[in-house]
Amino acid sequence: MITLVVQMIAAVLGLMVLGALAQAASKRPLAGFLALEAGFVVIQFLLESVFADQPLATMAKEVLTAAFLVPTLLLSLGTPDQPRLQIRGFVLVALGAIGCAVGAAVLASDATRAVAALRFFAFYPALMFGAIAMRHQVGKDPSSLAGFFRWFLVLGVVVSTFGLLSYQFGAAVDPRWETAAENMRDVTQRSGIAVNAVVSTLGNRSNMGAFAVLLLLMAAATRHVSFRKHGHVAAAASAVVGLALALTFSRTAYVGLAVGGLALFVAEKRPNIKILVTVIVLGALIIPLVDAVSPGSLEAALGTMGDSTISGRSAVWHEVASNLSDYPFGVGLGVYGNALKGFGQDARSGGLGAVDNSFLLILVEQGIHGAAFWAVVFLAIGVRAFRNLRAARSMLGVSMARMVWAWYWAFLAMSVTIDWFHALPVICPLWFFFGLQFALPALERTWESNALAYQSYAAANQARSLADRINQSLGLCPFETARSGYGRVDVP
Repeated sequence: MITLVVQMIAAVLGLMVLGALAQAASKRPLAGFLALEAGFVVIQFLLESVFADQPLATMAKEVLTAAFLVPTLLLSLGTPDQPRLQIRGFVLVALGAIGCAVGAAVLASDATRAVAALRFFAFYPALMFGAIAMRHQVGKDPSSLAGFFRWFLVLGVVVSTFGLLSYQFGAAVDPRWETAAENMRDVTQRSGIAVNAVVSTLGNRSNMGAFAVLLLLMAAATRHVSFRKHGHVAAAASAVVGLALALTFSRTAYVGLAVGGLALFVAEKRPNIKILVTVIVLGALIIPLVDAVSPGSLEAALGTMGDSTISGRSAVWHEVASNLSDYPFGVGLGVYGNALKGFGQDARSGGLGAVDNSFLLILVEQGIHGAAFWAVVFLAIGVRAFRNLRAARSMLGVSMARMVWAWYWAFLAMSVTIDWFHALPVICPLWFFFGLQFALPALERTWESNALAYQSYAAANQARSLADRINQSLGLCPFETARSGYGRVDVP
């Protein structure tokens, strides 16, 4: 009886969350996406780690994403597209890539695993289209974009803090060390590097490390619009996230941060000494702290990077790539990947393991034609990011362009040694902002026109205020009342 009551309460709460998310997606899309990302983090922790109910976790993620996407796409159908975006070519290529994934799923021998994998290449990439569709709401409220950057960093600090506490105190703060101890040992330990590592609620060290990389690059790129008057707050938040990143001992994440940071530094119009000094100071504080907490682990992680990260995976890559000659059109979707375990034990036991290379995974499963389509998709994303970097005029637009540029190169670097398509807390922000950047030129035009309209409105009101004061001094009726019958509207 108690179990039934708990399930009913959970169902009601779930429906309320879905309703709130759908409403946020239609009215405040960036707030809705932030709620979706927080939902991924919570579901990962509660359902996949504590209660170990992976099918329910998978279903919850799909339903949450649909509750965010559907209202956004429906709302765009009733909104006039003025001016039109020049993205028809990108949309066709993206749909072609998704079509290749669908074809690979149809040809797969294991239908269950194929369906499990298809959502990563067809359903979640739709976030790009959802982001483009919600440009009207973002255009009306540019402050929501700066607010998203701030609150996304806050979410990252919460995730990082929980990971650090779990790392240091174990079961005292993290119930997974008791309810799922074996799973926690598997995802936090790595021979020769550390007896423990920060994973927080994101499943494993690589996921946590990549999530932290996105946060740090975002904080650096958007610092002028997100924490313009509170730089010390951004530095403190970055220190917490940076410490969590260091204690993941994820070599892939280290490389991603280095490549993304270099791309961001090059994108700056002039070298910023403050941000460089901040990075040096944070590194000088974090590295000794990591060595004190886990002696020798950081040195072991960096010292074995070439042998373990590249050489250790090369044999796997060679074995996987050997299938290309026999299956040039792909072996079928879902054949590879340890992460496809959302549909029960039978689906898990049939997989051939992780490929640890996002591009090779597409090539061997979806074939040469599928890899070609996806390569053009990522090339188009990079070209658009480069154009935005050169053409963006507003401070907010420049910040977003630099962030996407840094994320893009970090994603490419990390994809060489890991499969990111299955890591939703990492890949979903990438899909979302890869899509939203195609609307950045239109967004800036909207922001500029709104700013000009506001300036004209403010100037007109100031003129009317002066006329009111003159009329009052002459004993006449107020200017606005005399002409229109309505009271004057004050403009701050």
